[in-house]
Amino acid sequence: VLMDLDETDRFNRECGLELGDRLLQEVSKVLFAGIRNNRGFDRFYRISGQQFLMFLGDTSAKDGAFASERIRQSLSQTTFR
Repeated sequence: VLMDLDETDRFNRECGLELGDRLLQEVSKVLFAGIRNNRGFDRFYRISGQQFLMFLGDTSAKDGAFASERIRQSLSQTTFR
């Protein structure tokens, strides 16, 4: 699953790079919480700036789509302070 956050450049211009970095750290926590931590097959990586890669091992394409949508919804419902 590849996730790319929109509007991060605008956020950085309006709020500054320090807050932008803190936001990405908090987003990472939400995304990491969405993978299965009790199994050895799932991995989470921040690959570039606002891009994240989640490897869901031993997961079918259908289940991977459900998992990525669940994670996306969780992120969209999260309020960051």
